[in-house]
Amino acid sequence: MKETLKKRIYSVGLYVFLLIAVFLVGVFGKDKWYAVLSSVIAVIYLLLLNEGIRLGYLLCGVYAVAYGVISYLNGLYAGAFYHVFVLLPCGIYRFFKKKEEREGQIQFLRLRGWIFSCLVTVILGVAAFFLLQKIGDPQPLLDGATLAVSVVTAFLMAQKYIEMWVFNLFSSLIYIAVWTIQFFSIGVGLSIVALQTVVAFINIRGIILWYRQSKHSRKKNDECML
Repeated sequence: MKETLKKRIYSVGLYVFLLIAVFLVGVFGKDKWYAVLSSVIAVIYLLLLNEGIRLGYLLCGVYAVAYGVISYLNGLYAGAFYHVFVLLPCGIYRFFKKKEEREGQIQFLRLRGWIFSCLVTVILGVAAFFLLQKIGDPQPLLDGATLAVSVVTAFLMAQKYIEMWVFNLFSSLIYIAVWTIQFFSIGVGLSIVALQTVVAFINIRGIILWYRQSKHSRKKNDECML
């Protein structure tokens, strides 16, 4: 009982700390109120998915719509397309799956799956780069790379592969590296670096928690078979 209470207190404390951190990052970074709000929603849904809570998929859909609209209004058409036509359907798909299917065992990519996922990421990244360059995107290399990784991440999420957290972590690290360089070069991007650092932490937490959950599920299944 005490152990459960400690875990709940820890979870609540972590949620509050990260949400305050993201909010302050947005405020000091002088982001628009709707950008700050969408960042807060993103952190909440990722934390909920960390713990396998169904509501996380619904909030994922809400975030996808909100950020898709924001991206479109700011001329970021690649981001708008991804959030509305890829992330939103994946979130809805997971939310409405039957309980036994939704809470089924976490999957792991085998070597063939890793090779295929990485190959698809590279192909999508190259295609997105040339397409974004053609339509005048201000940063086609960054947007193309993150778009490709994000698309693969969304499909891994739809099938409950633990590697979704690995690919999402990779996307965060790209943002951190690029915007850190931008900050030291021209003095902008520090708020994005801070936000993506929080997201990177959540992704690492997701890998750990999903691995533990998978290990627990396998152990429970083995006991049932005895």
